[in-house]
Amino acid sequence: HVGVGISGLEGQQAVNSSDFAIAQFRFLENLLLVHGRWDFMRLSKVVLFSFYKNAVLAGVLIVYSQFTFYSGTPLFDMWVLSSFNFVCGIPILLFGMFDRDLDKEYVKSHPHLYAAGPNNEHMCMRTTLRWVALIFIHVNIIFYLCRAGITDGGSITSAPNGLMVYTPKDQ
Repeated sequence: HVGVGISGLEGQQAVNSSDFAIAQFRFLENLLLVHGRWDFMRLSKVVLFSFYKNAVLAGVLIVYSQFTFYSGTPLFDMWVLSSFNFVCGIPILLFGMFDRDLDKEYVKSHPHLYAAGPNNEHMCMRTTLRWVALIFIHVNIIFYLCRAGITDGGSITSAPNGLMVYTPKDQ
């Protein structure tokens, strides 16, 4: 819930206690229908995108740990993990600041588009499941396409060829 104050004859009391202040009532249409809709769209995409990038990183590590027999062998260097959120957060930040899905005039001429926000169409279960499906697809693509570069004779770890292999002696 956002408070909007309209400055007028009654003074500045409403403006001083509001979240947004506008000079005239006619600016309320742009504020709600256009900028409010754009903000909700951007915010919902940023939230889902942030969960996506962290889930892909965790998913790759989970798939990798299966092939290392859950030994705790690191896949990424600590510097990569430390800089991951900073580097991958820049596109999310830019996306969240500048994304506009529809033109301003189109949104103003079709006010029913605003109803998608209060109806929670951009953060519904269907949209969230789409992002989860993308996570599984991208984790498998990233890991299995890059697996050839990190394998050693078919296995990622040398454990099957080393101390963990039981070879009975000839009797």
